[in-house]
Amino acid sequence: MVAALNPSQQASRVSAFAVSLTTGRSRSKRLSARFLHPQLPFPMRKLFLFFVAGLTYALLGACKPAPQPNVVPAQVVEVAAPLHPEIELYINNYVLGPNQGSTMRPNFSQWAADVKTKFSTSTNLEGRPTYSATIEYLGRAPDGDLYNISITFPTAETNQTIVRELVYSGGEVELLRDAEYRIGIRPRTAE
Repeated sequence: MVAALNPSQQASRVSAFAVSLTTGRSRSKRLSARFLHPQLPFPMRKLFLFFVAGLTYALLGACKPAPQPNVVPAQVVEVAAPLHPEIELYINNYVLGPNQGSTMRPNFSQWAADVKTKFSTSTNLEGRPTYSATIEYLGRAPDGDLYNISITFPTAETNQTIVRELVYSGGEVELLRDAEYRIGIRPRTAE
C-alpha cells in the first residue's frame, strides 16, 4: 500500500525534480558527482574511477565474439569452379610402400553451383583397421579452394572422426599421420 504524501512533501519532491531538470543533473550524474566530489579523499575517487573503468572494460570485452582460427567467413566464399581441379585425396600406408592404400581423384568436369560436390575414399586391407576420408568442395576463397574434410581413423577403443575446413592453394597438404598411415591432398600424379 502506498502512503499518501502531504502537500509539503509533494511540493518538495516536485521542486527537487524541477531542480534536477533545470540543472540537467540526472541521478547518475549526481551519483558520480558525489563520488568524485573534491572533498572526498583522493584514494576513494581513484578507486571509483578504476571500478568504473574496469566495469566498462568487462562489459565491452564480454560483447566480442570468441575468435575462430582458420574459418573463412561465408561472404568471402565465391560460388565458382575450383582453381585447382586436378587434385587427389590419398590414404597411404607408408610402412608397406609408397603406393599402398587408396587414392581418389575428384571429377569437377560436371561441377554446378547448385549441386554438392563430395567425394570419399577408404582403405580395405584385410586384417587392418579401416581409414576413410571425405572431401566436399564448398567454393572459392581468396587464397584458394575451400574444402570441408572429414577423416575417420582407428584409435585404441573405437574409430575417431575429425572434421575441418581447409583452404587448398596447391601443393601437397598432409592432413593426418600416424604410425602407419598418412592422409592428404596433393596435385594429381601420373597414373
